[in-house]
Amino acid sequence: MRLVTSSTYTHNIIEELRQELKTVEHIHNYWSEELKYRAFGEIKDGNLSYDEWREIYLRHGWEEVPEFMCFKVPKVLTNVLKPDEITHEWTNYEKDKAILDIWRVWDNYLRVWRVRINRFERERFDIRLIEMKPKIAFDEAFFILLGLSPTLYGTDYFRPLSMFERTFEIADITYQDPDGNNCIFNSNLYADESSHSPHLGKLGHMEWYLQEKEEYKLLDGNEKVKCVSGRIFQKKFTNWAFKNEYLFERELKYRNLKDSPYGEKFALELWKELIEEEVISGKFEMMWDWNLGWNSLHYLADEIKAMGIVISTYQFKDMVKYVDTTGMRADLKDQYVESPDPNEKKQYTNKNKLIDRALTRIELKLENKGEIK
Repeated sequence: MRLVTSSTYTHNIIEELRQELKTVEHIHNYWSEELKYRAFGEIKDGNLSYDEWREIYLRHGWEEVPEFMCFKVPKVLTNVLKPDEITHEWTNYEKDKAILDIWRVWDNYLRVWRVRINRFERERFDIRLIEMKPKIAFDEAFFILLGLSPTLYGTDYFRPLSMFERTFEIADITYQDPDGNNCIFNSNLYADESSHSPHLGKLGHMEWYLQEKEEYKLLDGNEKVKCVSGRIFQKKFTNWAFKNEYLFERELKYRNLKDSPYGEKFALELWKELIEEEVISGKFEMMWDWNLGWNSLHYLADEIKAMGIVISTYQFKDMVKYVDTTGMRADLKDQYVESPDPNEKKQYTNKNKLIDRALTRIELKLENKGEIK
């Protein structure tokens, strides 16, 4: 029995995550502005030596309080400047310097969650590896309840992904105001209280949001599927998730053999080689089960067209005639990982090496038969 999740539910969860991330983006934008205009916007390289910082405020006519490494707006300026021109009445060197660290914290957190959400959207839902384990991590089970593929757990950008992680936590920054009072400064990234588990302390916004989901509370309170270590008994959990309709039995689909854009001769060679590399599974006459991420299926369609080993005018429409794309949340043409290289739109992933090997063998076979030059 092949178990899958509801693609509609998965889509809704991903949209919810994107909406929650807007709160993080708003805070990130605030710190971006603070960074941009600290020391009147005159510090451009990220460094902030005390002498540079002091010279800037002196030049702008601020009053120095050297014993506390502070400057404050003198009364003569407050009488001249408009209220909206005075963003703050005093500043401290350590506080100004710390703005870069605070911005980096929020920038890293935002970047990581953007990548995570994109990968949640593009990863094909698959619990076969889960079903091979007697026990699984809490997060793996939680992913399944949310309709997200547990295969991402432990991969890049998901080490760790825990509802209690504090990866970007920094130490408090202490400084003094112009009167010598001690002040404490921090990113406040981990400022959301968990009403469900208050003894665990505060959380990042995205972790807090996830802990407030009904699925989290159901799993956390289900002692029948939890072992003493906190891990989850896989079989008990899977049976419970299926019974409660978080998982469904996948419906097998026959291919329309009369609608075969590649031709059945080439399709058979493709099926054999992809089976060999364990890129797909299933019978030839059925819709093939895709075992990699959707971005790799996009890559396969592109490569078949680019190699010219078979005619494929509309490569993505052609490809979905052979592969079961149940659970895909967007058109195949949009299922690719963006490259960090501005000259390359799509990123090559390691899993695509399996596809390269399969296509190379097909190409050699066709060359030996004299079917391509």
